[in-house]
Amino acid sequence: TALLNHPLGLRSTPGRGSVFSITLPYSDARPASEVPFADGTTAAPAQGSALVLVIDDELRIQVAMRNLLQGWGFDVITAGSGDELMNQLANRPERPALIISDYRLRANENGIQVIERLRSEYNDDDMPAMLITGDTAPERLREAQESALLLLHKPVPDSRLRAAIAHLMSRPGRHAETSPPASG
Repeated sequence: TALLNHPLGLRSTPGRGSVFSITLPYSDARPASEVPFADGTTAAPAQGSALVLVIDDELRIQVAMRNLLQGWGFDVITAGSGDELMNQLANRPERPALIISDYRLRANENGIQVIERLRSEYNDDDMPAMLITGDTAPERLREAQESALLLLHKPVPDSRLRAAIAHLMSRPGRHAETSPPASG
C-alpha cells in the first residue's frame, strides 16, 4: 500500500476478528484485452488460433501458465526442458506463435538456449519469445538482456504478461503458419 500510495484500513473487534481494506481509486479504463494497438488489433487472441510454448522446470508453474493462457484462448504446450518440449512438438503441425521460457532450467540449460533451438528448428529467427526470471544475479541478468529477448521479472502480474504477449504477437509480419519443425 505504501508503494502504490493507497491507504490501508483496519477494523478490529476483540474476540470477533479483524478486517483489512485497501482503498483504490475508481477507473473507467478498459481491460488490456480491449485496448486496441496502433494497427487496430487487441490483446485478445482468436480462440484456438495461436500455439504458445511454455518452458519452466517447475511443474506448478507449468500448470498455472497453461491454465492462464488457455483461459485467454491460446493452445498451450508446457515442458520442463528443451528435449521434453521437442518430443511433444514432434507430432504437432502448427508453428508456435510464441515461446515463453523461464531463464534457468534443469541440467544447466537456460531459456535462451531453448529459444534459440526452437527458432532454429522452425527456421524462424524472429519467432516471438520472452524470458521470465526470478534470478537477480548480475551476470545472468546481463546475459538475458544481451539476448535481446523480452525479459520479465517474477512475479509477473497477469496484466503485464498479457500486454507483453500482445505486443510480441502483434509485430508486423507475424503469422500462424502450419509447418512442422525441421528435422535435425
